[in-house]
Amino acid sequence: ISNRNQTDLFIGGHFEYENDTLLNEFKRDSDKSKETAVKPKTYFRGDSLDLLPAHWISSAQQLFLNWTDMMYASRWSNAEQTAESILKQNKA
Repeated sequence: ISNRNQTDLFIGGHFEYENDTLLNEFKRDSDKSKETAVKPKTYFRGDSLDLLPAHWISSAQQLFLNWTDMMYASRWSNAEQTAESILKQNKA
């Protein structure tokens, strides 16, 4: 989600997570307190701690590539607009 000018980007979720990030957090919390550690749903295969495939990784990479491309293009567009504005002011 972005604002109208596409200068702000709002991301839901954690695209930066690696395949084992939630596993490591679960193990950390479980080591602290077995009673309060909540096993993530839809992250493991059944009762096992075997990880499911990380289907989100290619989407996360594409999201960040698109975002950096947009920022790069925006930077040059803004630079051109600024240069044109300066030239117009100097002619006035």
